Amino acid sequence: MLAGATVWLLALGWFDYHYRRLPNSLTIGGAVVLLAWSLFSGGWQGFFEALLGGALGALWLLPFYRRGWCGAGSVKMMFAAGNLTGVPMLPVVMLIAGLWVWIQSVGKSRAEAARMPLGAILAVSSWIGAVLAVSTGTAPFF
Repeated sequence: MLAGATVWLLALGWFDYHYRRLPNSLTIGGAVVLLAWSLFSGGWQGFFEALLGGALGALWLLPFYRRGWCGAGSVKMMFAAGNLTGVPMLPVVMLIAGLWVWIQSVGKSRAEAARMPLGAILAVSSWIGAVLAVSTGTAPFF
């Protein structure tokens, strides 16, 4: 499953980097697949752990979306990424993404910072979180 998640995150990152869009077929489709897999492999407990991770991931980006600092695709992607990493690794994903955005934004205008490919940054930080979740045994499934 981690290999499939890697391909999915690479596709999301590539799409956002080149087109500055995160298509619903990848964000929502990924969330549906991850939730179905968590139900299949972890039962209801795995499903609800993945669902909680997704909800918290989306809630983390919601204030930034409301201020216009990120798009709805990033919020949907973070919902799906939270399904993948689960709750214990969400702070890691958020910290990596937040630091990366902050470092990249230093010395740039607001317009330049707004063109930053957040989806690509979220893809990399989510992959790191997923690898850590699997290696520590805190992933909602696998």
